[in-house]
Amino acid sequence: MIKFLIENKVIVIDSVMEPVPQAVNAQVVIPNGNFDVTGAGFYSPLNLEISVGTIVTWVNDDSVPHNIQSIDTNGKVIQLFNSPPLNTGDRFEFAFDEKGVYNYYCSFHPWRVGLVTVN
Repeated sequence: MIKFLIENKVIVIDSVMEPVPQAVNAQVVIPNGNFDVTGAGFYSPLNLEISVGTIVTWVNDDSVPHNIQSIDTNGKVIQLFNSPPLNTGDRFEFAFDEKGVYNYYCSFHPWRVGLVTVN
């Protein structure tokens, strides 16, 4: 019935809705050994480059807790994204909706810093 009404222009559809784009996901791994100041267990990747609208998930693969704290360019904690302590296997997500360079670190292991670059 609806098909007949549309084909005979009884019902006229002026525009077709565009599909809503799906969020893109990206991941940063906190590797095992990240807690060791002398180790090479940096965030992987150290600088994650993404597009606006991407959801980033940090995954703790280390044997000790970590957190993700957003910081400004001077290293001061800012209230943009801040995770609770992440135990082994825990995840934390944040959606980046604006272009820019976002710095973060682990307040338990402040020598571990990372970047998210949003283009």
